[in-house]
Amino acid sequence: MEDLRGQVPPAIRERGSGAPLFPTGASSVRPLGGESGAIGIGAAALRDYALALNVGLAANGIHAAHPAIAVCIGTQPGTEPAAIAERYWQPYMKRDESEIIYALPGGTW
Repeated sequence: MEDLRGQVPPAIRERGSGAPLFPTGASSVRPLGGESGAIGIGAAALRDYALALNVGLAANGIHAAHPAIAVCIGTQPGTEPAAIAERYWQPYMKRDESEIIYALPGGTW
């Protein structure tokens, strides 16, 4: 496989560890149409890039992840920025998930 280390910032390469996150909205995973239709195309490409980086960089101690938000931020309990940030922090710290979808419990995801 191609050496992808040049695709991450120099500090991460030099350390040989790190976890760049590539967040998007839910339309990167499930096309939603309407207003989200056009942005979903670019977001899906970013998602694919993040997942490919994760595969290509794992042997170098670098973990890339794609978190997607499937909620309207701040509109109801569980959608507060702090709650979302905590969930984003988990793949960075644990490095055990290459993709998460942040949705409310019982949501359609």
